[in-house]
Amino acid sequence: MKKKRKSIKKKVQKPTKKTAVTTQVHIPRKLIDFTPENSGYSVDMAAKFDTVEEFGALGAQDFSFHSHLDINESLWKDYATENDKYKTWAEDYRTHFTHQGNSHECVSHAFTQWFEITWNKQSGTKNHSVWFSPLSIYCEANPRQWGGTYLHKVLSIARNRGILPEHNGPEGSGSQKLKFQHTLHQTAGRNDDGNGKWVRFPNGMPSGWQETARHFKPLEVINLSSWKQIVCCLLNGIPVWVGRKGHSITYTFVAWSNGRIVAGYPDSYNVIRYDSVNNIKSAASGALALGNTTLPDDWNKPAGDEMI
Repeated sequence: MKKKRKSIKKKVQKPTKKTAVTTQVHIPRKLIDFTPENSGYSVDMAAKFDTVEEFGALGAQDFSFHSHLDINESLWKDYATENDKYKTWAEDYRTHFTHQGNSHECVSHAFTQWFEITWNKQSGTKNHSVWFSPLSIYCEANPRQWGGTYLHKVLSIARNRGILPEHNGPEGSGSQKLKFQHTLHQTAGRNDDGNGKWVRFPNGMPSGWQETARHFKPLEVINLSSWKQIVCCLLNGIPVWVGRKGHSITYTFVAWSNGRIVAGYPDSYNVIRYDSVNNIKSAASGALALGNTTLPDDWNKPAGDEMI
């Protein structure tokens, strides 16, 4: 039976590998406030559905219910220093980049990072990492392949039926095909290592896929309404999934560059980028933190008895 954590508390957990994150950095201007063309975040639909009110209607909890996450601004650098010291940023629990290629799957790629990081944080290590397929969500969110989607739709799908692992994993190419009965390639936007093929939902999904996907669902979702709430979650080591200016990303840490705070994120193009306060503010109307996911009874068998 799946277990749900009752609340989120800041913990000092040491992952297996050190990630290079620092509070004081020099960031090239080209890496700040970048938005690719045609990335796949549907701005018109997002304006209608990616709002605090609509996320609340979907069951996301208001930030005020998690008052222990609220950090006075005067303490922000102290918290950041502690995260640097103990490696407790959300970024420290990320295991890899995803790459959307020329697809319109950015929302699903950002969701995948959001989910994978939280999964790893719950185990306290990256040793039980599972890599997930953004395409396994996107193909239902938008059956046309092109045109993108928005956070509300992807979240509702994931909460309802879960996400599939991808073919590849931490142990190498095709490794998760041997670990799970049902997997899917990462994205339809690349043609390397088994990726690139579009999957039409539901007929293109592997038979019986629901039995694997149901083990991997987001549970405690926190509804954020200000840029300071976003920063507070990041300082507590909680990833924040956002949509802003035509692109969806997941913030994983904050830093200070030239005395100004920025939010860092692993973009779905194999690069770390940053958002200034202005961009963080633009993301605050569609921002979600993830407290916990479904949990396995056995971390070595995350899909239970259906494991091969």
